[in-house]
Amino acid sequence: MKNKKLCIILGITLSILTILYFWYTDCWTTMKINWKISIPYMSLYREIYHKDSGPSFLGDGTRYHIFSYKNEKYIEKMFDWEQEEKATEYESSYSEFMKKELDRIEVPEKEQPEYSKCKYWYDNDPNDNRDEIVICWIEDENRLYVTEFFA
Repeated sequence: MKNKKLCIILGITLSILTILYFWYTDCWTTMKINWKISIPYMSLYREIYHKDSGPSFLGDGTRYHIFSYKNEKYIEKMFDWEQEEKATEYESSYSEFMKKELDRIEVPEKEQPEYSKCKYWYDNDPNDNRDEIVICWIEDENRLYVTEFFA
């Protein structure tokens, strides 16, 4: 009888902890796991827009986030930002990649970056080159535009 109660209590506790973990895990935590990157809390960021291709059993699809921030010096130090666009695995430029993925998940034009103003950071998964991320930083707007694609 004691073992049954203990199992029930343990099961409930684990369920609550799992729910709390997913409740309090923001997309940057997920990006840290997937891409080994994070935005410094001292930048005082917040997510202002999110859209994705929907739930997937294997976690594939497109995810898009827009973040605003207050403290630029931490954003500037995050990466070696590139002004010049380069090719991704699938597209000839960072902006082409973003535009294609954002159109695929039907992100309105007003929620897309003005690509000519972007500084970029790009990466792909060394274990699976099909997975890609592009982050566009527009300093004048205090915005980060993040597009992730998982094949």
